[in-house]
Amino acid sequence: MTIDQVLAQLRERGLRITPQRRSIVALLLEHEGHMTAQEVHDHLLPRFPDVSLDTVYRNLRLLSVLGIACQSHLQTGQAARFALASGRDHHHHLICIECGATVEFADCPMETLVKDVTARHGFTPAGHALEIYGYCAQCLGREQNP
Repeated sequence: MTIDQVLAQLRERGLRITPQRRSIVALLLEHEGHMTAQEVHDHLLPRFPDVSLDTVYRNLRLLSVLGIACQSHLQTGQAARFALASGRDHHHHLICIECGATVEFADCPMETLVKDVTARHGFTPAGHALEIYGYCAQCLGREQNP
């Protein structure tokens, strides 16, 4: 995905392209993996000294709600992390509770379950997320080789 494609999606939805919003999208495109709102804010401060963390967070949440970015909740005591969506319908995450490393995977074991449960309860799903917490190979190696 390019910055022009992302900005076109925002324009199609009637959203303004502010310099801060453009910079957030560009940063997410450049960055490998997921970033916290604080990390995004820290990167923006030299260029936009008046940008608030709240503004960054609102923009990241907006991108997530629109399906342009994905949010990983990291139930590890760390802050939520964001990355641009990969263009697939959705993906899920393996999250290391030691170092916070995140691995995305596309295969979805949840499709049938989501359809069954929502049909039983008369619920129309808009999406779902799966996060699996554990330890990455690097962190497991550290524990075994102190």
